Amino acid sequence: MVDFLVVGGGIIGLLITRKLAQAGVSVLLVDKQKLAQESSWAGGGILAPMYPWRYPDALNELVDWNAENFKQLAGALIEETGIDPEVRLGGVNMLDVSDDAAAMRWATQGVGANSGLYRREVGDFLGSEPLLRGSESTHSVLTLPMVGNVRNPRLLKALIKSLRQQKNVQILEYCALKGFVRKGAHVTGIETAQGPISAKECIVAAGAWSGDLLKCLEVPVSVSPVKGQMLLIKAKPGLLASVVLAQGCYLIPRQDGRILVGSTIEHQGYDKTTTHEARDSLLNAAYRIAPSLKDYPVEKHWAGLRPSSPESIPYIGRLEGFKGISVCAGHFRNGVVTAPRSVDILVNQLLGT
Repeated sequence: MVDFLVVGGGIIGLLITRKLAQAGVSVLLVDKQKLAQESSWAGGGILAPMYPWRYPDALNELVDWNAENFKQLAGALIEETGIDPEVRLGGVNMLDVSDDAAAMRWATQGVGANSGLYRREVGDFLGSEPLLRGSESTHSVLTLPMVGNVRNPRLLKALIKSLRQQKNVQILEYCALKGFVRKGAHVTGIETAQGPISAKECIVAAGAWSGDLLKCLEVPVSVSPVKGQMLLIKAKPGLLASVVLAQGCYLIPRQDGRILVGSTIEHQGYDKTTTHEARDSLLNAAYRIAPSLKDYPVEKHWAGLRPSSPESIPYIGRLEGFKGISVCAGHFRNGVVTAPRSVDILVNQLLGT
C-alpha cells in the first residue's frame, strides 16, 4: 500500500506527486492514458489569468505575479533533467481593453496591487513590438510587466522525467479509474480495469474528468469540460517579445520563434474535434493584430478540454463527508499559473505542515 495515490497526470497531478515525493512519502501516479496529454499540454502557458480583474479574488490569490518564481522551478527541472521548460519573462500586453477603468481600480487594491498592472504608452509598446505595426489601430495598452509564459509540453516533459527518477514514485499509465474502494465513508483505494489499488490517501486531480469520476461518491463537485482550440504559427525568432491579448484572442511567442494563437471557448462535452470555423476565426483575429503573420504558415491546430468550475475557482482539499480522499481540480483556464500554490495548499493540508 502506498501513502498517496494521485489520479490524473496533468500539471496539477504531476506537481502534487513531486511535492509529496520531496516530503519523503510514497506516491503512485495513475492516469487513464499516457501522462500529460490533456489540458495541461494543450494550453498556452500564460503565467497570469487573462484580464485578471474579471476573476474573483479567490482565484487571483492563487497566482504568483512574479514569473521569476516560476523560473526557479524551471531552473530546478533543468538541473534535474536537462529539459528547459522555456519560461519567458516578456510580460503581457492587453490592447484596447473595454473596461480599463475597472482594471486600474483593481490594480490599486487587494490582490491587484501585487500584479504591477499599469497603462503603457502606445508608442513605446509599438516600438518594442514591430510585428504589430500596421495592425488595426491600437488606442490603449495595459501591461502586466512581471508576468511570463512557459512552454507547457516542455514543462510537463521535464516534470515526468524528474518523477521517473524518484525512488518513492511509481507511475501507472493506461489505467482507467472505474470507482473507489471504500469502507463506509472511508476511501481506501481505487477500482481499475487491472484490479483494486490500495492507498492511505487518494487525490483526484483528473482535470475535466474529475467531476464525473466523483459522481459515484455522490459528491457535487461541479467540474466539466470546455473545449479550446489553438493554432501554432511557424514564425521566426525575434518577431514578438511579449504575450499580446487583443481582438478576442492572444498571441504567445516561443523561444524558437513559433507563435501560439488561441483560443476558443466551446461547450461541446468531451469532443476535441478541431474545426475549420475555429481555425478561420483565430487566424482572422491574429491577422487583425499582426497582419504580417500572413507570411508564415500554420504548423499545427489542436484542441484541449479545460476543467471548468463555478466562477473558475478550483476545488482544493479533502472531500467533505469522506476520509481518505481529496480533490484538486476545476482550474479552468488557469491550471498552469495557479498550480504551484494550489498544490502547496493541498499538500500542506495533507501532511499537516
